[in-house]
Amino acid sequence: MADRYTYVSLIGVFVAIVWTVAEFAAPRPLGRRLATVLGCVAVALCAVTARAQVNTWRDSETMWRHALAVTTGNFRANAGMAEVVAGRGNVDSAISYYKEAVRQAPDAAEWHVNLGLLLAQKGDVEEAASGFRRALALRPDDAEAHNNLGAMLARLGQMNDAMAHYRRSLELRPVYPLARRNLGLALAATGDVSGGLRECLDALRLSPDVAQWHYEVALMLIHEGRNADAIAQLQETIRLQPQHQAARDALRGIGK
Repeated sequence: MADRYTYVSLIGVFVAIVWTVAEFAAPRPLGRRLATVLGCVAVALCAVTARAQVNTWRDSETMWRHALAVTTGNFRANAGMAEVVAGRGNVDSAISYYKEAVRQAPDAAEWHVNLGLLLAQKGDVEEAASGFRRALALRPDDAEAHNNLGAMLARLGQMNDAMAHYRRSLELRPVYPLARRNLGLALAATGDVSGGLRECLDALRLSPDVAQWHYEVALMLIHEGRNADAIAQLQETIRLQPQHQAARDALRGIGK
């Protein structure tokens, strides 16, 4: 049992041990001295072992690595290590840990989602889509999983299926800027630029500080012939992200 679960539950046991020892030692001088010595030894041993144990709690990595070393089939520890190494940018290692976690706990929808995101980041689009499908099989009303699966299907060129998942995501979570922006891009990609522009503008109203979204809206505005509005969006893109070269190039292009 993890040590953190024993703090409170063992108080009564320790009290019972101390009172029992005191009951037998109190009438005997030698017993009192022996109990004192043994008590000091016990405290010293506890101090040494506690110091060693505290080292396993130094940070998340040492904690999870220790858990993996002393247990088997520990899906939580594998998922924990996946989060640690993913935070450092080690995608391949994080994928390995998450794969082991979902192998041990296949009903953990959240970990299927996290694994899918890492696979998508690496470019394994089809495997990522499979992960999101498994997550949705376990949790059909997961708005994030619907949006993520839609993004993978869009990358695979399956725009109609992608839009179906985006719309389902928005039904489940109406205030979801990323899903709304993704739906807008999919609409624009299938020829409905006006519809896509409306969705992307709605997304921007919810998340106005995403430079790339302003740039995408600007491109749609240029397509619609609304250059003045496009210039404003490109300028906002550059204000938010000064190094956005594509926005600078588009702005120069409009000025010609």
